Amino acid sequence: MTWLDEPVRLRAGVELLRGADDHPLLFVPGRGTYVRLTPAAARLLPLLDGRITGTQLIDRAAAAPRRAGPDRRGAVRALLDALRRAGALAGDAEPPRRAGRGRRRLALPLPADRWARRPAALLRRVPPRLAAGAAALTAALALTLAAAALLAAPAAAPAGAATVALLAAALPLQLLLHEGAHAVACAALGVPVREAGFVLWVVPVGYVDCTDAYRLRGRAPRAAIALAGPFVDLLAAGASAAAWLLTGRSPGAPWQGLLLAQLVVLLTTLAPLLPGDGLHALEALTGEFGIRARARVALAHLLLRRPLPAVLAAVPARRRAGWVAYGVLAAAWTAATVLLAALVMGALT
Repeated sequence: MTWLDEPVRLRAGVELLRGADDHPLLFVPGRGTYVRLTPAAARLLPLLDGRITGTQLIDRAAAAPRRAGPDRRGAVRALLDALRRAGALAGDAEPPRRAGRGRRRLALPLPADRWARRPAALLRRVPPRLAAGAAALTAALALTLAAAALLAAPAAAPAGAATVALLAAALPLQLLLHEGAHAVACAALGVPVREAGFVLWVVPVGYVDCTDAYRLRGRAPRAAIALAGPFVDLLAAGASAAAWLLTGRSPGAPWQGLLLAQLVVLLTTLAPLLPGDGLHALEALTGEFGIRARARVALAHLLLRRPLPAVLAAVPARRRAGWVAYGVLAAAWTAATVLLAALVMGALT
């Protein structure tokens, strides 16, 4: 006897809502996570009332009249498995709020919504198109300055004490501004920020929990939240490039070392293979969710001849080809970023 032979029921408090490209989403409050559903899966939720077992639900779906299409039995089983893993079904232990695996989080005591409220109010006064245009022009100017600085002196010299001191002072400040930009963007768009703080890896890395951005239906607002931090990184790189160009363009100057470090940070932040801002922006702009996991499955299917799950087998081949292309390009981006970081470290030491 398995858990599917017992009555299945949604956990109390689980919320069905419309968000992210107007897709049905299931919000699990105990864990604070969202599960994206297909319209067909959303129509099955009223049946999860504890009156029938999972096996009966699967059999009922298999016996229903249908046209040619995916295996309904496998699709319903996959749905129930996904809901159980998400903690959305009653009967299991109360799901703990999910945290990073193997990471130690240090949340700041001051709620991010409080200090982001005032700049967000100022930002809301600017018409959205004007704000987007100004941001695009500013980003283009910063990118032009960074490119001009790189072309002016492609060679770098070992970092001196002044460069190390500038890096130690500027990069932590840039990290705070980066995460603060995410919080301000959330507050401006009406998305609550659950917490902000640091994840203790090899070095402390800042974070702002923007999970509730999934409640926004439009792609552009969700992408704006994801790109707010990298936008700050790009502005910082542009400012360092301008400072270096205006102070003599000498190799090994502190501003040049800071610029190179900031470009590595920017490329790492935007790397679409890592679970960071680049991936979140890509998912927002394309409307895809869980693209890393789907790309891994699609690549394994292509290279190792592994069978696809029923849910993914029903997806058009062109869409699966997009996941494969994403996996290949994301891996190339990550390799290029690692190579650049190695070159920068070699040039500054």
